[in-house]
Amino acid sequence: MLSDFGHAHLWWDGGHVREFGGPAMKFLMSHTSRKHALIAVVALFIPMIPSFVLFPLGLSLTMGQFICGVLVGLLCAAMIGARTALGVSAVLTVAIFLAFLSTSQPVLAGLVMAASAGLYGLSSRRGLVGVATAAPISVAFTLAIPPQVLTGATDLQNATVLALVSLAGTLWGVVVGVVVMRKRTRPKVPVTPVNAAIVLGIILAIATGVTMSIVVANNLQNGGAWIILTILVISQPALGATWRKAIERLIGTAIGFCIAFAVSLVVPRGWVDLLIALVFFALVAYVKLDSSKHYWQYTMFLTPAVVLTVGSSTNVFSTDVWRVISTVIGAAISMGIVAVLLWFNKLKPVKHSAAA
Repeated sequence: MLSDFGHAHLWWDGGHVREFGGPAMKFLMSHTSRKHALIAVVALFIPMIPSFVLFPLGLSLTMGQFICGVLVGLLCAAMIGARTALGVSAVLTVAIFLAFLSTSQPVLAGLVMAASAGLYGLSSRRGLVGVATAAPISVAFTLAIPPQVLTGATDLQNATVLALVSLAGTLWGVVVGVVVMRKRTRPKVPVTPVNAAIVLGIILAIATGVTMSIVVANNLQNGGAWIILTILVISQPALGATWRKAIERLIGTAIGFCIAFAVSLVVPRGWVDLLIALVFFALVAYVKLDSSKHYWQYTMFLTPAVVLTVGSSTNVFSTDVWRVISTVIGAAISMGIVAVLLWFNKLKPVKHSAAA
């Protein structure tokens, strides 16, 4: 985590990050100090700025891919470790490349999505669920809405460019995460038992794979990607957390809907709304790193962040409406996943041990 300033040390205790021996949480995560919260958001915003280099290069449509890469690399390196973060970076790069080449074939698209979500579920054994969530989400949006980054280029060329942009984002995020955590103690993150990780991986693979095949076959685009995003964010190794997050996500999405729509009314489409989207992404990372924040706050910032990024080249209002409808559908599917997990009786409360 972005923590341990002033030689503080953190540990994971029952789903909460606690501090002893220094002012770390007061500097980056205090919910009682607006000044410290502002400093934390600015610190998380800075790593996102290089994404604007893609504009003069004519690669503005890959900006969302780069930002997701930064989030994945930064959080994995800061919370788990650089070696794991580099492994996730490599897997994500390959997944993005294959995803772009599969966008016109429903069966292949479903298989790529299933493999990505399945690996994500299995990674809960390493503590990556909730940390690397942006990775399979990035794959989902690539499959549902493939950006044509180079005019007149072949699919192979576009896939290569998109994969390289994703790789650049994750590597940059890893560098930032390593620098932030240098000489600081990482907190323990929840690691699920092997059986629970396998069951979660299989069910996520089936649910997202089938959904993506339907999305591609019917050209649902944004709506289909939102459904999968919701499934990935709500479905967690801990059963109780899944029910709670389903309710909180709906609340946060409703508030985020209003925020995104208000911004779209006063801000012209283009680099300005993308800049605002970066601010919301920084807030997403801040809330994610601060365990004292509620889940509805996370989704409240995630909604305008992604809506403004996707809507910068489309109609923000229609994107926002799709977001709400798809979130409800995704939440319903997630409840079905919970029912299946309960029937198998495999998922136990996660044990709180340090992820290697």
